[in-house]
Amino acid sequence: MNVKALMDEYSVSLSDIRWYLSQKAAERVLTYKDDLHGLTHLIWSGRFEADLYNMEEGFIGDLQDRLDRNLADEPKIRELFSEIVAAKSEK
Repeated sequence: MNVKALMDEYSVSLSDIRWYLSQKAAERVLTYKDDLHGLTHLIWSGRFEADLYNMEEGFIGDLQDRLDRNLADEPKIRELFSEIVAAKSEK
């Protein structure tokens, strides 16, 4: 199975994946609402920036690698793409 083929099947673009991952990043930041020091450290350390850099290409590459190494199965990936489609509808 190929992640790009699933993207085509679900009509998911790189922009849709970026939107989904941006939502996840926003949720992550919101978990720090009572921890200003922790949020400051996350940003200061460069970890947050590194996570955002080419996040959609990294996401696709990681998914494909997990599939190739049998660390993820097709139903799980399909479930993930369904979540992306749902997030896409919230744009």
